Amino acid sequence: MSLNYRGRTYFITSQIPEGKVLTYQSLALLASVPSPRLVGLYLHQNPDPNLPCYRVVNSQGKIAHTYAFGGGKAQAEKLNSDGVIFNGKRLDLKKYLWQPSPSQLKNLQNRLNQI
Repeated sequence: MSLNYRGRTYFITSQIPEGKVLTYQSLALLASVPSPRLVGLYLHQNPDPNLPCYRVVNSQGKIAHTYAFGGGKAQAEKLNSDGVIFNGKRLDLKKYLWQPSPSQLKNLQNRLNQI
């Protein structure tokens, strides 16, 4: 049985390393979800406070003011505790964007296909 879009979104989110982020768009691509907005909806509806959905930001490196577990301030605090530093209201995506290596990508896809 393969995961639906929501399950794929949550699985990829659970794999984002500490100190790194994904954008909604990059998460949608990795999880094969047709829309970054759908990813945002799933993350906003996430019932699990242990899922590191705070590691997902918009394409400008800005946080979500509607972050499900305490709003934008809570998201920024969690990212700061991960070592992600903001420059004003943004973080440097060149520095903090998680870009899995080809072998990591293959491993992620294999694991998604096995679940």
